[in-house]
Amino acid sequence: MKYLLMAFIALQIADIWTTHKCLQRPDRKEANKVIAWLMSKMGVLPALIALKVPIICAVGYVTLCLSVPWWPIALVMLCVFYAAVVVNNIRLLRT
Repeated sequence: MKYLLMAFIALQIADIWTTHKCLQRPDRKEANKVIAWLMSKMGVLPALIALKVPIICAVGYVTLCLSVPWWPIALVMLCVFYAAVVVNNIRLLRT
């Protein structure tokens, strides 16, 4: 389960990096309107970090401290979702 957590954290970092790179291009904008609003108030990188750190902490806590029988499946699903997000960001960077 620790390896899944490490994969999740790596995907969060990759999401921050690829989103930040994408949004440096003037023809790209954040699709999530709430996150876009937060970015307009804080800046892109601070907003991404402010969003990701609590998520990483919560996922880490559930993974390492709680015994939730369905959590491994949920963590795999989170990793698959964020892998798709990162792949999409990379695709956008290449176009």
